[in-house]
Amino acid sequence: MTVLHGSMKPGEVDRSMMAFAAGQSDILLATNIIESGIDVPAANTMIVCGPDRFGLAQLHQLRGRVGRGVQRATMLMVVEPDAELSGIARRRLNTLEETASLGAGFEISGRDLDMRGAGDLLGEEQAGHLQVIGVGLYRRLLERALAQVQGRDVDAEHRAEVELGITFAIPASYIPQPEMRIELAAALDKVQDEAALRSVREEFTDRFGMLPPTLESGFRLTEIRLRATMLGIRRLDGGPQAVAATLAPKQWMRLKKQMAKNEDPEIACTDDRLILRLATESADDRFAAAESLLEIVMSQTG
Repeated sequence: MTVLHGSMKPGEVDRSMMAFAAGQSDILLATNIIESGIDVPAANTMIVCGPDRFGLAQLHQLRGRVGRGVQRATMLMVVEPDAELSGIARRRLNTLEETASLGAGFEISGRDLDMRGAGDLLGEEQAGHLQVIGVGLYRRLLERALAQVQGRDVDAEHRAEVELGITFAIPASYIPQPEMRIELAAALDKVQDEAALRSVREEFTDRFGMLPPTLESGFRLTEIRLRATMLGIRRLDGGPQAVAATLAPKQWMRLKKQMAKNEDPEIACTDDRLILRLATESADDRFAAAESLLEIVMSQTG
């Protein structure tokens, strides 16, 4: 048996790992130092004692130390027979058990965020890259990258991007639990049709009561995104003076032909965009302008 622990000197760690990798012993007894990028392709079984004392990301890293060769790997997590696991610990272990496919690291990161709490991530104050591109787009960029790694046709998964400059936030006064706020935001982001959107609305209205205005905005934005996607719109942008729809090439050529004789000064076709010049002062005005633009697109391409 080879022993490995964090108090050992670097040279001792190297010698112990080389001995184990060379097959001089069949068992490596180690602390969680083993999670730190150690590569032993021949290792195919890991037993983690007291997994409830580890974080979810740590457990995922530990799991990655076995099965790095051609042999099928097994990870066993054992606790004392009379141990009472907390709710969070059980969720961590269940998450690890449920996520074992390619791309599991991303899903684990999301669930880890749920458990740890997200602070102001879904409030009105955000920071860094999320502030620049938004939570929904950030998640979709990651999911798109994973789809490419998995060999899926990402172009077939197109959906409209909606940027109307309208705040979407889930107040802590409405849903106190951070993980539930993330769950609701993720549910809205994943909605693919109006029936699913109604189901999400009914579920959270039944559980938490009437939607606050900023959350109502999230549902309206999702509804507009669904309609825009159905009409072949790639982007729907809005500001104080106008709203604009960027269409896919096929839909744009058809719309441009239909709009050739347009004489309405409020409607313009430029490049691959249809613009509705309509001043807006409130979120309701902006929603109404976006819906009017969608009606124009539908009437000309439907």
